Parts: sequence; C-alpha cells; structure tokens
Amino acid sequence: MGELKVYNKDMIAIGEITNATEINIDRKLNSLAYIQFSVPRQDPKRELLEPFSYVKYRDEYYRIMPTGARMEDVTVYNYKAEHALATLMDDIILGYYRLGGRGYYTEQVLSNYLSKQNQTRWKLGDCEFSRQFEYGTEQENLLAAIMAVPKPFAEKYKWEVDMRSFPWTLHLRKLETNAAPKVITEGYNLLPLENNTDYMQVCTRLFPLGYGEGINQLNIKEVNNGLPYIEASPEAIKRYGIINRVWVDRRYENPESLMNTAKAMLEELSTIKSSYQIDVVGDSWDIGDKVLIDVPELQLMEEHYIVGLARTDTDDVPNTTLTLSNHPTNIASTIADMADRQRIEMSYSQGATQIYGQSLQANADETDGAEIHFYLPEDMRIVNKVVAKIKTEAFRSYSKATKGGGGVTKTTSSGGGTTETTTWEGGTVSSTDSGGGDYTSETTTWDGNYSESFTTEVWEYFPDNDWNYGSMGRRGHNHGIPSGTRLQKYGVDDFVEFYQSGNHNHKFELNIPAHNHEVRINIPAHRHDFSIPGHNHSITIADHTHEIEPGIYRFGRAEKFHLYANNNLIGYFETDTAEIDVTQFLVNSNDGKIARGTWHSLRAVPDALSYISIDINIQGFVQSRGDHTL
Repeated sequence: MGELKVYNKDMIAIGEITNATEINIDRKLNSLAYIQFSVPRQDPKRELLEPFSYVKYRDEYYRIMPTGARMEDVTVYNYKAEHALATLMDDIILGYYRLGGRGYYTEQVLSNYLSKQNQTRWKLGDCEFSRQFEYGTEQENLLAAIMAVPKPFAEKYKWEVDMRSFPWTLHLRKLETNAAPKVITEGYNLLPLENNTDYMQVCTRLFPLGYGEGINQLNIKEVNNGLPYIEASPEAIKRYGIINRVWVDRRYENPESLMNTAKAMLEELSTIKSSYQIDVVGDSWDIGDKVLIDVPELQLMEEHYIVGLARTDTDDVPNTTLTLSNHPTNIASTIADMADRQRIEMSYSQGATQIYGQSLQANADETDGAEIHFYLPEDMRIVNKVVAKIKTEAFRSYSKATKGGGGVTKTTSSGGGTTETTTWEGGTVSSTDSGGGDYTSETTTWDGNYSESFTTEVWEYFPDNDWNYGSMGRRGHNHGIPSGTRLQKYGVDDFVEFYQSGNHNHKFELNIPAHNHEVRINIPAHRHDFSIPGHNHSITIADHTHEIEPGIYRFGRAEKFHLYANNNLIGYFETDTAEIDVTQFLVNSNDGKIARGTWHSLRAVPDALSYISIDINIQGFVQSRGDHTL
C-alpha cells in the first residue's frame, strides 16, 4: 500500500489516498515521467481523484489522467498520472517565433520560453550551459520548445526538477561523466538481464537538412567547406565503411546550429548502440547515474548510463528495472525516428507558399497611364491572391528647360489681302520724302566760279573719190562744204561764196558765278491707296542649346483614376489611394483560371497630370524544383 496526497487544479491540498496499490513509476532521461496506481472501488476518497487534479508521490507532482477500470475478484480503478512538467504543454507559442544567436545565451532562451506561461508554474533554476545557438519554433508548445534547447549541444545534459516549493524549479545540468560508476554485479544486486544491440541505426556519413524544401532547403555547405555532409572518425569508417543517412529537421534555420546538432548525432550514430534491461535490488538508483555492469561469465564489463527507471512499490523492497544505454541523452531517440521523418517528407517537398512583390512609379495623365507588368511562373501551382496598392501624387518634372535641336525652319502666314488708304490735306512744301506725310522747305546754295573748257572732236569719213566714202577716222573737223559753194543770203537776192576752212577745233569755256536756288513744291490734297496681298514669312532657327535648370517641380494632382487589368477595366476609383484585390480580374474567362508562364499587367489612368505609385504583392504556392541553386 502507498500513500498519495491529492491536490486540486489550484494546487490546494484536498486529501490523501492511503490504500493505493501497484504504484509504478516510469521515468526516462530527459523525458516526461509517469505514475500508475490502482484504488479500490469502495474507497470513498476515490472521488478526490478528478481529472487534471494532482497527486504527490516522493516529493514530485503528477497530473491525473484516468484510464478506466479492471474487473477482478475485487473491482479496482486504475489511474495514470503524468509528471507535472507536462503542464508546460498547456501553453503554446503561436505562429513563427525566433530567438537566440550571437550574444543571446542558453539561460536567456530558457527564461524567454518560461515567461510565456499563462500561469507561472515553473521557473528556471541552474543552467550549466552557456551557448549562443539560434532557435525557431512554429505553433509549438512550451515543453517541446524547452526540451529542444540543449539538443544541439555536443555535451551530455540532464533535466532535473525541484518541486519542494511553488512555482516549481527546472534545472538544466551537465551529465556527470567523470564520477565513479555504481556497480551492478551478478549475485549481489543483479537480477535478470536483457541485452539489446542495435546495428540498424549505424551511420558514418550524415547529410543534415533544415528549414525549406527542394533546392532551397538549408544545408551545411556554407559552414562546412562546401560539403553537404559530415563524416565519423576514421576508426568508425574503417570498422563499418561509409554508411549514408539523411537527417531532416525543419526547426533549424541557421547552418551553424544545424551542423553542431548533426555532429552530436553522428557521434552517437557512429558507434553501436547497446542497451540493457536489468532488474536490480535496492532503491539507490537514479536517472542519469553512470553504472558499471560486471558479469564475468558474459565477459561483460561496460559503463552505461541509466536512461530509464521503472519502480513498482508492491512490498517493503521496491522492485526496480533499469534501462541502461551507452548513449545517455535522448538525441538518439531523435535519430530513431529518422525513417518516420523521411516518410512524411513527401508532404512537405511539394513546395511552399511564396510572397513576392513588384513596384512602379511613373508620371501619367488622362491618355497615358502608368502600367506595371508582372510575371506568374509555370511552377506557381496556386495563386492565392494578387493585391495592388495605388497612390496618386503631384506630377513631377525634373528640370525647367531642355536642349533645342536647332536648324529648324518654320513659315508663318499673314492674313493677306488687306487694303489701306492714307490722306493728305494739301499745301506747299519745299521737298518731299518717299515716306510721305512729312514736308520741309529747303534752299540750296552754289559757291560760284565754276569753269570748264571743252574741245570738240568729230568723226569723219574720208572719201575714196567724190562719190564713194571709204573709211572713218577721228580728227579735227572741216565743215564739209566744198570751197566755192555759193550761199544765198536770207531775205536778199545776193550770194556769198563759201570758202572751206580745213580741219580745225572749236573751244569754249563755261563760267557759273556763285548763286542760290530756292525750290518750292506745291502738293495738293490727295490720298495714297495701297494693298497687301496674302503672303508668307519664313523663319529659320539656327542650331542652339538651352541650359537645364535641375530640380523637382510638381504640377497638379489627380484625385480619381481608372484601373485596368490586362487592358480590361476594373473600375473607377474616386480617391488618391486604394488597396485592391485584383485576383478575380486576372482570371481567364475561357477556363476560369489565371494564366501561368506569362506576363500580366495593371494600368492606372488618372483624371489629370499625376505621379502614380503601383505596388503589387503576389501570394501563391510554388513548387521548389529547378535546375540550379545559384
């Protein structure tokens, strides 16, 4: 018979069970412990054992999980309770949570996790490790997250609890490997012994993989000289050869943490795992103890660690069964389910949800909108959504002037065909000017004493005879009347006879004395009519440049815009900013799906000059397949 103290869910003592039978404790290294017991049906205190209440046995608390009844000569009820450490499973870390890394130590990581309890039942005690590993969880309960913290450590570790006060205390300590072992000797404290040696899990070359899938999955090449694997010691390779294994744990997003954990695993996997089930006498055994099995008849002299302890309190001498292993930490159990992990990889390796975006900023107006093109690859099996955010701002110009091309000839045309008339009222003026309208009186003056001498010259024909004229020459002249010719005098009946003078010249002089001239012009009243016919003027602009004045100059701003998807109008938005789910507008009307392996477009057309920003976010499920990882 055993005595169990009972506490309600609020850890208030409510009674004792004094006649519990077959109390069995099952403890494993770095794992949850369980207690099982039976209570007679007639025991009135059995009503205290409500689900999720607690029982205390040997200074540790267990949470009750009823398992049912067993009918024998006397009907009893069987109970099973899990260690109160399981209360950490009641709290979860929602979503993806990442912490740790350089400058963030193991104690801080554990304290951070424990701070996420809704009800503080546990606090951190001793932490004998000071690592700077990075951790990530996703939809994980606190117990799993905490238990995973030391798994990447190459050193052996042990979780311990102290439940003498509340909140309870959780310690993370190094497993004592240098202490003198407790000896298990045949004929003294050794009862039946069962050996189990496992050769199936031997590995000498391990390929660790972490977060991601397909060609994008995390590996250790970056921190392992380009190699995707690590190898065991030369002695292990010589003994077993090259045995490849792949280990996948998506919790790891840091290659250094992934590699450190893989090294610890390979250290265990490169040696044969041996374990023993041993019944021993006494009550001095505890989880994590190092023991020496001394069985000369079996030529057995090996050091192992207690990784499991099952104790049944049925009489005054407890019956204890120990599970011994040459691999003390439960990192081996992580490897043990490696095959199971590989079998479920198919559900992950199909791909993953991807989110990516594109953006465009451009000037636009009522005729030329801002248009962005985006591509949906063939490997995007599912398009979850395409969301566009559009914003209109003032139109932007970046200078005040630009260079001219020069050498341009332009022609302007006049109206032409215009007739105008001017009128003059008349009067006397001294001078006229072609400009018309003005008149002046002017007197000219001559200084006098101008003289000039002239000598006559003639051209004369020289006859060959009296009736035939021959050549012509230049000389003085003769009056040309033959000598003896009679000339009748005018008015009288008388004659004179002409006598030929011969060749001679006439000379005379002109003398103009000083004098004045006054000129007067009388212009009567009259009109001038003139007509300008239609005509063109030609202008030539020589090659030249304009200096640019840089800057940002803003003009106008649209308050409305039309939106088009693949040139189809989506709608008219009376706002300067909008977030729009355009997924349905990309659907092909023929097959009801969005085309893959092609370009799609969105175009925003404002109602005035505007500077438009378009941001597109695309979410879809993409297969992680390809030919390269560059």
